[in-house]
Amino acid sequence: MAYNNNIPKATDQPNNSQPQILTNFATIDTDFAVNHVQMNLTGEGKHKFLQMPNQGADVASAIAEMSLYTKNIGTGLSGLFLRQESNGTVIPMTPSSSFAYPGWARLPGGLLLKWGQTANLPHNTSTLTNFPAGATIPVFAAAPFAIFLTIASSTPTDTVTLDSSVAPTITGFNAIAASTTGATVAQYLAIGH
Repeated sequence: MAYNNNIPKATDQPNNSQPQILTNFATIDTDFAVNHVQMNLTGEGKHKFLQMPNQGADVASAIAEMSLYTKNIGTGLSGLFLRQESNGTVIPMTPSSSFAYPGWARLPGGLLLKWGQTANLPHNTSTLTNFPAGATIPVFAAAPFAIFLTIASSTPTDTVTLDSSVAPTITGFNAIAASTTGATVAQYLAIGH
């Protein structure tokens, strides 16, 4: 059935356009039932679920309105996004991740986690560790606001800390190990947006 938006015309006789009008009502009823509770049923008009085609770019939002939409998240998958009013901040709402090691995860609300392991950290030497990077891996928008380090070695006297003389960046951080056995390795978790 196809909806006909040209009926009734001013010159139509009601008995001639009645079949077309009935077809239009049937088409509206059928189309409305897609993703909605059908008319004349309990809960009519409510959404059963949403299906949204990907947008090519972030969607505009007006004053006192927000936009909810999907677009490609750069990994061949669709992601859900919220744009705050007046073309405000775009917030990713879909968790996406690479559970590899090293790896990353984007949480609803835009929080970005990155984790991995440092290379061997020589005793008392500041050593750079880079976060996972690549075409499909998001980059921190600013330096992470928290980086946690734990010793990966089995030597209980080893310690590892962030090098406070070198500020973390969007691409990595410097760590220093104090080891009685030479170089040590640490695991990290960085939290930012």
